[in-house]
Amino acid sequence: MTENNLLTLDQDPSSILAPSQLRGTVGNIIDRKQLQRKFKLMQWQQTMSISNSTLPGSAFTFTYMMELESNITAIRLLFGNTPTGIALTLTSAAVAPSSTFPVGSSSVVSFVDPTGAFAWTPVTFDYTGADNDIIRYNGTARALTIPAGGTTNIETGSTIWWPFSWSDWVPTFTLPRTDGGTRPVICIRVCVPNTIFSQGSTNNLGVGGPGLGLSTLYGRNFTVFTTAGDYATTQPVLGAGVSSPNFSGALLGIQTISTVPGAQIIVTGDSRETGQNGNETYTSAFHQAALQLSTPTCPIAVWNSAWGAVSSVDYTPQATQAINACPGSIVFIKTYSGNEAAAGTSLGAAACFARGMMEAERVVKAGGIPILMTPAIGGTGIGGIPANLAQANNIRNLVLAQASTGYRVYDMCPDLFDNAGNYLPGLTTDLGHPNGAGIRAMQPRLMDLIKSVVGI
Repeated sequence: MTENNLLTLDQDPSSILAPSQLRGTVGNIIDRKQLQRKFKLMQWQQTMSISNSTLPGSAFTFTYMMELESNITAIRLLFGNTPTGIALTLTSAAVAPSSTFPVGSSSVVSFVDPTGAFAWTPVTFDYTGADNDIIRYNGTARALTIPAGGTTNIETGSTIWWPFSWSDWVPTFTLPRTDGGTRPVICIRVCVPNTIFSQGSTNNLGVGGPGLGLSTLYGRNFTVFTTAGDYATTQPVLGAGVSSPNFSGALLGIQTISTVPGAQIIVTGDSRETGQNGNETYTSAFHQAALQLSTPTCPIAVWNSAWGAVSSVDYTPQATQAINACPGSIVFIKTYSGNEAAAGTSLGAAACFARGMMEAERVVKAGGIPILMTPAIGGTGIGGIPANLAQANNIRNLVLAQASTGYRVYDMCPDLFDNAGNYLPGLTTDLGHPNGAGIRAMQPRLMDLIKSVVGI
C-alpha cells in the first residue's frame, strides 16, 4: 500500500487493496480494525516530566515486579537524562518472568524475586541507547552511559525536553500464572552507581499500598523497591536483603512484543491530559478507559506523553519521539494549550493548532488513527483569562469542523464545562485540572472512541 493509498478513517480496505493484500495464508479478510492492532506495545511508563535524584552507597538496585496486559516474547527498557550537563551511567539490568504476583502478602521479601520456571535474561546496550527494532539474544554491553539530556527550544532558548535512551530488545517469554492471576508478570532489575540518575514523578503510579510500594489500578499490580548493592549483573536471590519501597526509580518505561496484537494508544498534551489533578499519569482518563477495555486477548496499552507546565513547543517533540518509537493505533492530539507563550493571541493559537495538525499527519503516515481533542474551555489557565478563552473557543470550533472531513474528534467540553467555561460542580479541585470525578466523567466517550477504532 503506497502513501497515497492510505485508508480514510471509515473506508473499507477492499476499495483500494488488491485481494492478495487483503487475504492472509488462511484466506481471512483483513478489515480496518485489524490494521490498527499492534504487536509492539508500551506496557508501562513513568511521567514525561523527569528529575534527577541520588542514592547513598556504592551501588543501588531497583527491583520491579509488574503485571502486563499480555504475554510477551521480547522487551526493551527506556531510560533518560535531564538537561543537567552530566552524563549518567547505568551499571546493568536484567529481566525475568514470574508465575506469581503475591498481592495478599504482607512481606516485602515476596515482591522481589520471581517464581516458577524462570530464567534471568541480561539486558544489553550494544546500540548505546539508539531506537531500533533489532532483537539481541547475544549482546555484550551490560552498561549504558546516557549523555546529558535536553534539546534547545528554538522559540524560548531553554533546554527542556529529553531524548529517549533505549536498551536493546532482548527475548523473554512470560509464564503461565500459578496463583489464580490472569495477567503475566515480569520482574526487572536495574543497577545504578551512587551518582545522579533520572526518574519520573513519584506520584505517577496512582494508588500506593501501605508500606509495600504496591500500586493497584483496575486490577493491575505493580511494585518497586530499592536495595543496596548490585543485584542486576548476576541476579542472586534477594530474599531478606531487600530494602525500602520506591515509587519511581531509574526505569522510565518498558516496551514489549506481545504474543497477540493489541492496540497502542498515545496521548499528547499538557497537565490537563497527564491525569488526576494534573500530575498522576496512571490516573488519566485515557489510561483508565483503556484499562477497563483491555483483555489478554486484545491488550490495550497507553503511552501518555503529555507533559505538565510546558507548551506545545516542548510537548510536541516529546510526543513525536513516542510516535516514532511506538507507532500508535490511536493518538489523541491536543490542539490548543493555555501554556503557550502567546496563548491569548491568534498567532499563538494558530501555532499550537498547526503543530497538532502536523502531528496528526505523522500519525496517519505511520498507519494510525489521530483523534483531535478540542481545547478545554474552562479552568484557571483558560476560562479565567478572557483572551485565552476566546482563542480556545475559536480553535474548538475549528476542531469540531474536522469531523466532517473524516477525522475523529474528542470534545471534552460537554464532559467537564458549562457554556461559560466553568468546571461543572464537583469535577475539579484546583480549578485548573479535572479531579477524580472529572476523570470519570471523561471515560465513557473515550471508551466509545477506543472501541470504534479497535473493534471491541
